[in-house]
Parts: sequence; structure tokens; C-alpha cells
Amino acid sequence: PIKAVTPIEPGVAEIRYVSGQGRKVLARRSLRIVPAKVNLDGPAEALAGSDIQVAWTGPNYENDFLTIVAKNAADGAWQRTTPVRSGSPSTLSVPIEAGESEIRYISGLGYKVLARRAIKVVAAEVTLDAPAEAVPGSDVSVTWTGPNNENDFLAIVPKGAPDGAWKRTSYTRAGSPTKVTAPIEAGDAEIRYVSGKGYKVLARRPIRLIAATVSLEAPVQVVAGSVVE
Repeated sequence: PIKAVTPIEPGVAEIRYVSGQGRKVLARRSLRIVPAKVNLDGPAEALAGSDIQVAWTGPNYENDFLTIVAKNAADGAWQRTTPVRSGSPSTLSVPIEAGESEIRYISGLGYKVLARRAIKVVAAEVTLDAPAEAVPGSDVSVTWTGPNNENDFLAIVPKGAPDGAWKRTSYTRAGSPTKVTAPIEAGDAEIRYVSGKGYKVLARRPIRLIAATVSLEAPVQVVAGSVVE
């Protein structure tokens, strides 16, 4: 025997034996394709950027997957997916954008949505507490509250820097308070809490970087190779 993949659309179909010469149909056999039974069970609400467990039943065909998207997103739109081959329940990544959303079971054949389940994505409450001023290049202690999702981090950047710009970061997994290295340039800056998913800025706090007063006092003339204070 040989295995043939059925179309994803249910209804009356035909199995056909087709000649490789001229593509002539040499035999036909009727076949009724019935819809797959697919169920999704997950929380009614989830924190933006978090991971959730979704139990499912479905055909589990090759390349089938689960995803969470905005409720009004097109059927072919998604950013993060979880293959169902790993079994049920599956761990899904919640989008960072809050709002009414859907968990979807999508066929790997033609990317047809086989099941949907409503879920509300709730924005995380994020706070930042730190000194109003700091010395450029110093480590600033920042007390924070937030989702602490995987790869979330804090950064200090110049005030006008784009949301995707940073040089030094401190992951929130280290706990609160966290020490964050300030840029070496003096001026108005921002402490930012950035999501590890999509690098969205979830909170900002102004901080002014004031150049340190630096002075040097030493002899004007010394012996070569000597130790100088």
C-alpha cells in the first residue's frame, strides 16, 4: 500500500490514480473527508509576555501548531508558534500586546485554523524606583516590580534614544533591586524596563546623569621607573 495525504477541507473527495504520462486519470475511488475534532483548553486570562499551558485534542498531523494572536488577526498571521508534536499540554508564548486574543490550532497543511479559543491578554503592572541623579558610567540600583518574564531586562539610555537602542542591560531574573550600568555620557536619560519578547518598553523613569568632578594631584617631575603617588 501507499500513504496519501487528504486535503484539509472536509467533504466528498476522490482518490485518483494518475498516469505519469499525460496525467490521465486511470482510476477513481470516492472518499468522504470528515472534519477533525479539535478542542482547546486554556486560561481565560494571561499576563502579556508570559508562557501558559494549553491542553488540546486534535489530529496532530505533521507540522500542526498552536499560536496566540489578536482576536481580529488574519488567519495567516502569527509571530510565535508551538508545534503540537510535543504533546498535550503545550507551552504557548503569550503576545506582549494586551487585549482580546485567540488561541488557535492551525493545520500544517495550508495553515487552516481548525479551532479557536478566546483569551484576554492583560498588561503587566511595572514600576521603577531609582535615584533622580547618578554619575555617568556608574552602577545604579533600581528597585522594580514587573512580570519578570523570560529575558526581560532593564537598561539606561539617553532620553531621546529609540526604544530598540541600548548598550548595557541587566536581566530582571537577578531579582529586585537590580544594578544597571549608566551610559558614560552625561545628560538626561531614562531607565527602561524592556520585555524580552519583542523588546517592547513596558516602563520608563527619568534619571539625570551628572558628570563626576575629577581632579588629579601629583608631582610635576619624577624619576623614570619610580612609583608615583
